Amino acid sequence: CLALMIYLLRMKIFRRLAELSTKMEEIGASRNFQLRVDDSGDDEISHLAGSCNSMIGALDTAAGDLKRAYERTRLYLDVLLYDINNNAMAINGFASLLENSSEEESRAIISQIKKVINDCTGTIGSVETYENLSRRTPVLASVSVDRIFELSMSGFARSRVKAAMTGLYVEADDLLSVLVSHLIRNSFEAGGDAVEVSISAREIKGGE
Repeated sequence: CLALMIYLLRMKIFRRLAELSTKMEEIGASRNFQLRVDDSGDDEISHLAGSCNSMIGALDTAAGDLKRAYERTRLYLDVLLYDINNNAMAINGFASLLENSSEEESRAIISQIKKVINDCTGTIGSVETYENLSRRTPVLASVSVDRIFELSMSGFARSRVKAAMTGLYVEADDLLSVLVSHLIRNSFEAGGDAVEVSISAREIKGGE
């Protein structure tokens, strides 16, 4: 009778361990870290299952962080590639004009090429800024929208950029002013010297 009880106990332990192993394999195969194993009870196997759940929770958090980092990187690359392609096309266009231009026209074209090169330098600076930001853990804080506007406009002539002060605050990190500044610069590059930029913000309530 004692031998039978020991046998049944061992079978119960083996069954629970097999269930735990199967569930962990299922979670690993599906990469669905929202799933959890059954950790009900108060014995060693339940404690082991609880430890597995803690590990799965940590993986879920890490996967979420990785996804957000990937999305941020994609955004940086999309913006930078757009700028680089625009500048490359501009340089090629000016080079074609230079081949068949007079001396006076050549000086004007060379001036434009220098401007494009300066824009490329600005793009490289943006890459360095994004790289520095990506190395830091994003920290959201309540920041003044008006302050964001001031920082974003600091590198441009005030006669060409105007902002409507709002008194609003948003939850954001350091990247927001960089992105707004980048959008302003893109507007000037795409529109030329005659472009004037106006920026504003408004609070949306109730999904309106």
